[in-house]
Amino acid sequence: MTELQSQTHIHLDGCQGDLVLKGWDSSEVSIQGQETLAKDAIRQTEDGEIHLAQLPECTLYVPRQATVSIGPVTGSLTVESFEGKVEVSDVYGDVHLKSGNIRAQRVHGDFKANKLAESIELDTALSDVSLRDVAGDVVLRQAGGDVRARRIDGALRIDAAQGDVRVRSVAGLLELGHIAGDAVLKGLPGGVTARQVDGEVVLKTDLSPEARYSVRARGDIVLKVPWQVSASFVFEAPEGEIHSTIPLTLEEEAAGRLVGTLGDTAQRAEVHMHTTEGNITLKPHITLEDSSVTPEEWGFTAEAFAKMVQSQVADSLGTSDVTEFVQHKMERALRQAERAFKRQQRRSERRAKKVRRWRLSHQQKQAPPYPPAEPVTDEERLTILKMLAAGTITAEEADKLLEALES
Repeated sequence: MTELQSQTHIHLDGCQGDLVLKGWDSSEVSIQGQETLAKDAIRQTEDGEIHLAQLPECTLYVPRQATVSIGPVTGSLTVESFEGKVEVSDVYGDVHLKSGNIRAQRVHGDFKANKLAESIELDTALSDVSLRDVAGDVVLRQAGGDVRARRIDGALRIDAAQGDVRVRSVAGLLELGHIAGDAVLKGLPGGVTARQVDGEVVLKTDLSPEARYSVRARGDIVLKVPWQVSASFVFEAPEGEIHSTIPLTLEEEAAGRLVGTLGDTAQRAEVHMHTTEGNITLKPHITLEDSSVTPEEWGFTAEAFAKMVQSQVADSLGTSDVTEFVQHKMERALRQAERAFKRQQRRSERRAKKVRRWRLSHQQKQAPPYPPAEPVTDEERLTILKMLAAGTITAEEADKLLEALES
């Protein structure tokens, strides 16, 4: 174990293997591992910064409130009991963040973070991302796999994800860029802006007054909201159908487009759903508060609800041909199957990458190869020539002896 007095900033060149970063109440830096460190592995600069050379696989203990910058880590990175800021360039394994405030450039494995009191900023994660119980904001610029996020007290931004996205309970604004898979979004009081979801979208949330809920997708969109809500709705499905089991006050209704309102006119939430190839469905999300409210207090009567349903059925029967209906359902099923195949293909590619990373890490942890043999001396060559001249060995056997000595 190596110890010395530490200041607030610690720089580590990198780690060959797994690295565990732990915070403690001591003001010293301690390195615990199986390999012996070089004498110049730790040094202190003139401005008080602690500089660590590249370390082997180890556990690094640092002051709990320190700032730590880390170079490439060939294995996995785990951060525990740490309240400071961590900056890391590349991690070729997984990252498990149990505390601290982290900014990572590239993670080749999975990224997991839970029970954090600070924010997260991640440039690229080539595999899956799991976020849970984060008190600050989260910025994820690119994820190569699925993204799971739950109970985020701040805002959440995901610029791009190659897999599915499942988000639940985000207090701030949820911003989604390009999502290649499906999106299941629940509990978004701060609103949501989804610029492009290639798959299907399920949005189940209360609608906060004056918040904006905007979603653009290729597949179907299912929106579930409470009965008691004040909102304006704009639904656009140029290639699909629009269905609502909640009676809206319609302002505009045309092929592939519906505009309506619900509830009071003051402080309405703004809802805009657009799908290029799928359908849009608006359903009620029944809450405990709704169970004690009468239909008249919802703002409509049973007669009005029945009239709306009757009108939708009549319009459907009058404008839809059976052949076209069946063809539309078949095309929708084909699109869903294609998206499911692409999701499975992406998962297979991610599993193959994990296997390759494991093999690389396993090879790096193996013992180094034997050092090369020393060159053949003149004395050894002379001995072989004497044996050849005396007829003890043949010329072919002499060549084999020389090759064996040189290898």
